[in-house]
Amino acid sequence: MEVVEKKTIRYAIILILSVFVAYANSFDCPFHFDDQLRIVDNENIKLEKLSINGLKKALFSGDYEGTIYRPVSALTLAINYHYNRLNTFGYHLVNVSAHAVTTLFLFLVILHTIRMVFPTESIYYPLSNEIAFFSTILWALNPIHTQAVTYIVQRMAVLAGLFSIMSLYFFILWRISFKSGAGAKTGYLILSIFCCLLAFGSKENAIVLPFAIFVYEAIVMKRSSSKEKLLFRVMIYLALLAPVIAFGLYRAMGGTLDMLLEGYANRPFTPYERLISEPRALIIYIAQLFYPIPQRLSLVHDFEKSTGLVQPPETLLAILLVFLLFLIAIAGVKRYKVLSLAIFWFFMFHSVESSFLCLELFFEHRNYTPSMFIFVPLVTLVSYILLVFRKSSSAAPVIIKIFAAILPLLFGFGVHSRNLDYKSPLLLWKDAAEKAPRSIRGHTNYCSALCDLGRYDEALKVCEKAVRADIYNQITDYGIAYYNIGYVYMKLDDLEKSKINYIQALRYNAKDASIFNNLGAVYGNMGDYSAAERFYLKGLSLNEDSKLLNRNIGLFYLRHNRPQEAFKYLTKYYDKEKVADAALYVATCLNALSRYDEAVKLVEKYRNDDPVQFGLVLAWSYYKMSDKENLESELVKLAKMVISGEVTLSNIMGKLRKENWPEYYGFEKHEFLEIFSKTLNTQKDEIDELVRILEYFKD
Repeated sequence: MEVVEKKTIRYAIILILSVFVAYANSFDCPFHFDDQLRIVDNENIKLEKLSINGLKKALFSGDYEGTIYRPVSALTLAINYHYNRLNTFGYHLVNVSAHAVTTLFLFLVILHTIRMVFPTESIYYPLSNEIAFFSTILWALNPIHTQAVTYIVQRMAVLAGLFSIMSLYFFILWRISFKSGAGAKTGYLILSIFCCLLAFGSKENAIVLPFAIFVYEAIVMKRSSSKEKLLFRVMIYLALLAPVIAFGLYRAMGGTLDMLLEGYANRPFTPYERLISEPRALIIYIAQLFYPIPQRLSLVHDFEKSTGLVQPPETLLAILLVFLLFLIAIAGVKRYKVLSLAIFWFFMFHSVESSFLCLELFFEHRNYTPSMFIFVPLVTLVSYILLVFRKSSSAAPVIIKIFAAILPLLFGFGVHSRNLDYKSPLLLWKDAAEKAPRSIRGHTNYCSALCDLGRYDEALKVCEKAVRADIYNQITDYGIAYYNIGYVYMKLDDLEKSKINYIQALRYNAKDASIFNNLGAVYGNMGDYSAAERFYLKGLSLNEDSKLLNRNIGLFYLRHNRPQEAFKYLTKYYDKEKVADAALYVATCLNALSRYDEAVKLVEKYRNDDPVQFGLVLAWSYYKMSDKENLESELVKLAKMVISGEVTLSNIMGKLRKENWPEYYGFEKHEFLEIFSKTLNTQKDEIDELVRILEYFKD
């Protein structure tokens, strides 16, 4: 027994180390896609201080006001933000660590399962550690799981998997203690229930966990005593009640029936089409799990919906294959228990996201929990083959052993290779666009990544592919494509084409405030200020809390000598984004409203962020206040910065008022040079050279 325990510990350590080695190159991967919505732009999870109110705010981070959204996952993201802000290293450390702990518990569960399914005298029992180890490592290092582990926001899938397998593990320990006759250890049962709640709080598909545990009990556990048989009957009732209880929790968290089906009006498929499409997705998932080369993995797939049982033809075949797998699982309950368990577990944990719910058709990260037992039957079969041929002179056993040793290494290399695609948005979305040329999402996001790098000519070509794509997830995807084209043309200064494409984007997404924001900018640059103001205000009516819209309409009013209106919006922008630029705009408004003392007080908080810009604003405030002493002090500071080489005079000139800005924004160049030179002429020797430079600028 002691040898077995040491072997178990050794295998557990190897598994954990393997996970960290395989994912070692993921720690510097940036945020991607939904990370922007759920983390970077999510004010609810930005936990500045560890407080009850801050944690409560993170809990209520749902898409609907006052609703809870995956609270356990949201809390972990909030704590990550508290300690790491937007440095992704800490987020990846949590994701990989959670995956490593999940791997450990899965290994222990499979180990217990093998020992309960097969009697001690069977040929499999002595190999229980090896079967558990290889089954687990093929799951843990499967490249398909990079979408759950490396893609930060899919921590939700990882945590749901972690707490699901922990719940099952503690249930197993409780059942073993229950069976022993020494008295059931209630603590294990409490831990199992607690982990079940944590799983559901991480992601909603854990709603099936109680039923999955019941199926595990039905397949794996032996019930010899009357107490165990009574327990089984109780579990049947609890399993049937579980969906009702879970739906009650869903309602308590603010969910409604409408939310479950909401969005079909914007989808290219109906509930029926989704139901008949998902068997194809399940078969593809199984193929990816057993042949997970990085070339087959992508954030986007050209997965076409099924419109009928033979459209496309493989629809009916996939449905029949799923039905056949169910028959195999049922038929094998007594004789092929690990096979039945693997099949039932896979389909049960896919049942929520493969149902009529209005979700997208295909995502690789959905396989994280469903695939946990999928390699157990295969490894058990290989073990049997090795035992049958162990006395044979055939080369088959040697070949199998070599393959068994190499396969985890290949999987680990696949993880490492796939992580390279996550190194930048450009790489990830270029990969997606190439692998799914018919899908609009890959092209639109690849276009955005190119725009972020200023590669607008390339972006335009990619955008044109996007509008020709025929597979989309939501009708609004075409709005995004035309939005991107409008943005590219705006950057290329072709305002007419930019306007046309933004208006086209509104046909697909008339409620996107960002389109109205950019149309406001386009019309403003075209000189149609009335239309610009109208589009800005329309955008704000759709999203009054938009930082960008409040900023842009505030600056629009500031440029058009309407400081009171500008102050209203720029103050709102500053309240949401307490950064130097926001403070500068508000201070400018305060100067315009002759509230110079308030402007000075605000600017003093941020002057170290940009000593030149804020020094100029302070100088302007003091100039308007006729505060000669402080004005001279600020100008001398600027002069000394020029002399020391911290800044050039040209840099200062570049920060002065632009021609299209109102007079209260700050100094004009000739005005500043005159005041600056007068001030410097009162100073001593070291500024003489600067005075001569100023004379040159005046000329």
